[in-house]
Amino acid sequence: MSHQLPPSPAECRAEKQIAPAIYFTPPPASVNLRPPPMSAATSYAHMTLPQLHDELHHLRHTVSMLRASNDEMRQLDPHHLDDDLTQAIGENVALIVRRDAHIQHIRRLIARLQPHCDHHLPQQQPQQRACHQPQPRSVSFAPHVHNAHTNAQPADAPASPTPQHGLYL
Repeated sequence: MSHQLPPSPAECRAEKQIAPAIYFTPPPASVNLRPPPMSAATSYAHMTLPQLHDELHHLRHTVSMLRASNDEMRQLDPHHLDDDLTQAIGENVALIVRRDAHIQHIRRLIARLQPHCDHHLPQQQPQQRACHQPQPRSVSFAPHVHNAHTNAQPADAPASPTPQHGLYL
């Protein structure tokens, strides 16, 4: 007499016969393999200054687009008769409030990382900000050596013969 163990709960739910020779296998339980999302404060704290400027520009653009969208929806439904438009406007307002909080947080981080920049101009592009710091100069410490036998060029020589050919490394 052979003793068979009853199927485990996992085996019981693994396959179900829905027709002769046709079995349904349910998808595995939801497993989240991604790390938990970082809070905005944590993720922004790990960004470099150029990344923060880019994120700030992106968030400002997003807020601008959300406000424009709300203005258009309000023009379409000035008396709030369309429930879907009213709900969409409310959702956009909530997003705008959250994005504005992110913008303020990023501005504080930028001010702490680079205190000599003009951050009070909200509509400037990141590359247009005026920073009151001396610009670094490019200095080459390698001696200029030209080897005529190998046609080698010094390290600071242009990589291509003309600018129209592009840069070849």
